[in-house]
Amino acid sequence: MRGEFFFEYKSVGPIEKRFRRLALEVHPWPGLFRKPGSTVVFPDAPPKEKLQAAVQGEPFDITQYFPDSCFWLRAPLAKLLPEFFGFGGASMFYLPPDPGAKPPEIPFREELKILFPSLSLDKLEEITKVTCSLREKFLQQSKELFGVGLEDEPAYPGISFILPLLETHDFFTAPPQEKEKWFQLFGLFWRESPPDKGLYMASKLPLEEHIAAILESMKEEGKIYPLR
Repeated sequence: MRGEFFFEYKSVGPIEKRFRRLALEVHPWPGLFRKPGSTVVFPDAPPKEKLQAAVQGEPFDITQYFPDSCFWLRAPLAKLLPEFFGFGGASMFYLPPDPGAKPPEIPFREELKILFPSLSLDKLEEITKVTCSLREKFLQQSKELFGVGLEDEPAYPGISFILPLLETHDFFTAPPQEKEKWFQLFGLFWRESPPDKGLYMASKLPLEEHIAAILESMKEEGKIYPLR
């Protein structure tokens, strides 16, 4: 499985400048988070009076006019974790590879280098990969699994993906068939969960032995958990 990184829109506020500065590098793509069994409400636009007050400098919280939105960040994990982990909005869903979204190889690489020496083939490959990622089958599959009841909403056709927004209590209270539905899309995921005041991991496969082995190797290397 490969991990895909998502960041909750309502957690962007404290790092808004960083988010905007890195946008061209992390290629954010918007989608929707949905709490199990919840009715998604697409709020009306803010009143004219509030917008006018905001223009005059009054505090304005735009997040209250959005549902539980999120961004799919498409960049190497080594870039994403140092910049976006630790602010209460990160999560990763681990999915099987999708051959249909594999970018094509750039033909005539050597010839292109000679003809266009200033052309960055690495950058061209990155752009091609990001573009082809929009063919990922999990996008439509996630809407079919977690968008039930939203099909008649005017916003529905424009939503690229819908992922479950889960807290630890959901795993103890949700019916078994509901939990089975979650793991039809992904095999493993973790989330920074402000309501739980921590990070949790969920998997459809047993991970205890693997986690124990990792912690044992960290101990042998003299690393302290939690890392500091």
